[in-house]
Amino acid sequence: MTKIALVQMAISRNQEKNRAAVLRWMKEAAQMGAELICFPEGALTGYLPKMGQPKAMAIDDEVIKDIQKEAICLNLEVYIGASISCQGKITNSYFQIADQIDWVDKTHLGQREAQYFEAGQRIRCLQSRLGAIGTAICLESHFPEIFTRCRDLGAVIMLLPFASPAVCGPRGKMWRKILPARAYDNGMYVLATNLCGTDGDRYYSGGMMAVDPTGEILAEYEGPDDHMILVDVDLDWVKKLRKANGKTNYFDRRKPELYR
Repeated sequence: MTKIALVQMAISRNQEKNRAAVLRWMKEAAQMGAELICFPEGALTGYLPKMGQPKAMAIDDEVIKDIQKEAICLNLEVYIGASISCQGKITNSYFQIADQIDWVDKTHLGQREAQYFEAGQRIRCLQSRLGAIGTAICLESHFPEIFTRCRDLGAVIMLLPFASPAVCGPRGKMWRKILPARAYDNGMYVLATNLCGTDGDRYYSGGMMAVDPTGEILAEYEGPDDHMILVDVDLDWVKKLRKANGKTNYFDRRKPELYR
């Protein structure tokens, strides 16, 4: 079993405050035996630039370096959202911070997001100590093809960071409709976490959920406060499920050539 921490947190317009909060959660997660910790979309920089958030970070920003140093010290892999400025573009990205730093860019942008961000042009996985990890950032959770593509790339876990305001409705109500299906259809763990708190004119109501490869909900939290939950994942079990072709696993019986 491997322990993974999910954190929902309020964001500040002060990157230093965000950094300090992230470091506190990292230490708490490590003390409780977590090997990975996952934060929401935009947790380092805030969500949309127009909402008065700090400017987008550079890849080599000191905040990222500080988190990397602590991650190495704690033997922890950190996954966290940030607005990134790179090669003249600003992207809504999700970082993997450990011995190495990697990230994926959000490929499917909302209407407001498209005014500020460049869309990512490739679906790819992050290579973790646990194997391949896929991501679906907020809106992307509504596209089953992203999950299928990540499974094709070997993903055993999908991380779903959100920045969904309360006006979109309770996350749990929506997630219970779609996340178990995403997990079951692809034989993978699906782990989601949302921002909480107030930022500018937006109120984020939080929400976290963990679903196992059979579609069973392992844990969920719907409180509006800063909070962390811990989930145990069994990757050996995932391998066994995926070998049970035609019984609990139908993924390898697909006919992609017909789905066009």
